[in-house]
Amino acid sequence: MNVSLPRPSMPFATVSALVIAGNLLLLSTFIAAAIVEPNRFAIMGGLFVLPLCVLMAVQQYRGTFRCVQSAATTTSVLLYIMGGFLIFGVVTSAGEAIANSISLRMMASILIAMLIVATCSIAIGRMNALWSRRIRSAIDSGAVPAIKRGFSLRDLLLAVTVIAAMTAITSQLIRSAPPWYAENIQASAAPFSLPAGATDVSYCKGYRGTIAYEFTINEPAFRGWVESGIGSIESESAAIPIREITTPFTIRRYFTYSSKLNGPREITVNSGLFYSWSKEDRGVHAVYDRTTGRAYYYAHFH
Repeated sequence: MNVSLPRPSMPFATVSALVIAGNLLLLSTFIAAAIVEPNRFAIMGGLFVLPLCVLMAVQQYRGTFRCVQSAATTTSVLLYIMGGFLIFGVVTSAGEAIANSISLRMMASILIAMLIVATCSIAIGRMNALWSRRIRSAIDSGAVPAIKRGFSLRDLLLAVTVIAAMTAITSQLIRSAPPWYAENIQASAAPFSLPAGATDVSYCKGYRGTIAYEFTINEPAFRGWVESGIGSIESESAAIPIREITTPFTIRRYFTYSSKLNGPREITVNSGLFYSWSKEDRGVHAVYDRTTGRAYYYAHFH
């Protein structure tokens, strides 16, 4: 009796296509990020993540659309591992937040998103495991898996399409990335949130989220901007109030982060307001110079 290999159901085929597309999009994003911000930390992370993205996309395709039982099993294991790591991350992040008196309510959106991705990863891993069993059962019943050597024309066309799509996505991400620094621009052109009425904005980014910028604003708008939350979840949980400057306060300026910019790397303000939070190697600082109407911001998270 001739037994044929099973064909994936439409829901499973759709989920598989989404897994493949998601990994290819993540791959394109990492490549673009490494080009836009070429630092050793991004490159080291990419060396670990990128091969996993490629492996999962290829194995998901082979397992679902080529009925390769070992590929479906590999994809299932990878998804289970990813889901487990995300759940571990949720638990450890929540524990660290509690230990450091950080409000879980402020982290709720991040933790919920991680849990959703973890749940989806485990559910799709289960789907791949069941699919692997179906293929194995069909083979045990007499179905003969297709043995292919080399690449078919269909495989080559698909590979060319995927590479073209990834190239287009990566190029668009690189083109749409904001410049590393800019001077005297409008607030709407800045790649960060500014209070209404901010003008004459200048900024420069450093590595790993470090940034310094300055702009002109009135004092009430500056105060409202700071009080609305200008730092990380950790700094905002500290509930540090904005204060009046009683002794000269020095803050780093955007000139620090590029050799192409010429100007003083620090400024000392004698009259105005300041906000300053720091812990270990992390810090968020903002100063308002009452004599010039100029606001300065500097943040680093490493």
